[in-house]
Amino acid sequence: MKLENWSDLASDYPATIDSYDKTGRPVGVIDLYHWDIRRAVLQGKGQRLLRYVINLTENITRQMYERQELGMNVTQVVVLANADGFNVIQHACPLCLPLYIQLVQIIENYYPQVLDELIIIDAPTTIQVVLETIRTFLSRANRDAIKVFGPNRSRWMEYLDNKISKEERRPAYGGTKLPSKY
Repeated sequence: MKLENWSDLASDYPATIDSYDKTGRPVGVIDLYHWDIRRAVLQGKGQRLLRYVINLTENITRQMYERQELGMNVTQVVVLANADGFNVIQHACPLCLPLYIQLVQIIENYYPQVLDELIIIDAPTTIQVVLETIRTFLSRANRDAIKVFGPNRSRWMEYLDNKISKEERRPAYGGTKLPSKY
């Protein structure tokens, strides 16, 4: 089996999966403002981007299973996304929305109940376009797992402080963790 090389996407669609919440759950971090979904779709890379996100999902769930092998009671993951700069044209264009729906359907079918929380910070009100589109495809558990915080830093910082220690968060998320070396 040949592994797919993601180097062409990793720099344009950054994500890290090297943090853990206070209970030991793996935390995937996505700086959504860097992700130009529309560009990927217009360049014909929409399905490749979808496979890349599935690869990220596989990697974070693998961490969950590795922790179980160490005797930890870890059965879910956390996703933390910074949506500052989210805009409908770049992130929620009509051609982009089917990718979100496909991703949700894959998550629901192949990774049921794996999401503890999807925490979105610095979210403008326009993010509701995507959330309303995918909501009907989500299970109740996954709908309830989505926590959206606007630009009020003190509100989301308090929430994150209770969920993920500062040592496990990078400065953009109110933490002290240094960027990982690629």
